Amino acid sequence: MRIIFAAIAFCVFLLPAYAQYGTLAGIDSESPVYMGYNDCIDSCKNCEDNCKFNAYRMAAEIESNEKLCNYLPEDMKEMCTDRVYSAKATAAKDNALCEKVTMEEEKKMCLLNVQIEKAISKRDETECSSAPEGLETACIYSYSMRLALESRDAASCDMISDTLMRINCIAAVQGTAIEPYNQEYNTKQIRVSSKLPFIFLLAAIIIAVALFSGRKQKIINKKANHAKNKRA
Repeated sequence: MRIIFAAIAFCVFLLPAYAQYGTLAGIDSESPVYMGYNDCIDSCKNCEDNCKFNAYRMAAEIESNEKLCNYLPEDMKEMCTDRVYSAKATAAKDNALCEKVTMEEEKKMCLLNVQIEKAISKRDETECSSAPEGLETACIYSYSMRLALESRDAASCDMISDTLMRINCIAAVQGTAIEPYNQEYNTKQIRVSSKLPFIFLLAAIIIAVALFSGRKQKIINKKANHAKNKRA
């Protein structure tokens, strides 16, 4: 009797946990995207649709396959296909491919990313002059940061005019170990070690303490001057 009860309990309580991961057409069940989908389901039992949509968006962009966007609801397809075309344009360093992007802001980002890639490949910051209007500075910053991280040389940060951005660039070079590009995901993003968030957090704390100390000293000085004037 106990064995039968245990078997029933297993079927009722445990099998659903294993059966909750549905197959996703077009996505390999061994892929990181599918594993991420499983993790999403585990963390939110009532979010299956959102988990599935996120998986398809991610897979479409990673694989540069706009056909995967067809598995999304109509109101999500445009953004999905735009991201795929943008990824293709960036990988090919081809501005013309950005014309397939329908949403205006997404098209600007596509053109920006293409110019950043051109600048990196040619080691020529003047390529950023062809970035969309108003985004030239963002191009220079991304180019300088990428170049500095790849070469492990903070001198490239000197091209950044904004003081805070230049400091962030230098801190990133001094506090990170560069890992190779993640070719599997077809992305050009540099992954940095876990030291970087700690460095930025430490810098933020130091700045906050300095500002607070300065403000506190001003208050003390003000009170001392007030007392001095009162005695006089």
